[in-house]
Amino acid sequence: MILFRIGPDMDKGSTNVRNHMGGGGSALGMMLHGLVSLAILAALIVAAIIIVKKLKKRSGGAPLFTGFVGQQAAAPVDPQVEGLRILNERLAKGEIEIDDYYQRRSALQGPDPQKPAE
Repeated sequence: MILFRIGPDMDKGSTNVRNHMGGGGSALGMMLHGLVSLAILAALIVAAIIIVKKLKKRSGGAPLFTGFVGQQAAAPVDPQVEGLRILNERLAKGEIEIDDYYQRRSALQGPDPQKPAE
């Protein structure tokens, strides 16, 4: 199949190049092609939206994406444990004194169940 030919026909101003290069379509044909392409794109978008909505409905509103493959979701952290971790970190950095540390730790932990009430 010859797509482009240079020869005596081309020297005479022939319009054969347009036909060999895939051109020569009507304006109506080009518009229809564009409209069909847009309709297909719109259908794909609508289908994607419907699929996402159905998956959300099925999962009970839980997030569909929780992280990358192999990545585990963070476990819920106990506020008391997190507070103690921060308190220990502040003591290690020297931001608080040891007496302040013990006072805050006892406030975080609540009353000691093994210590008799006074």
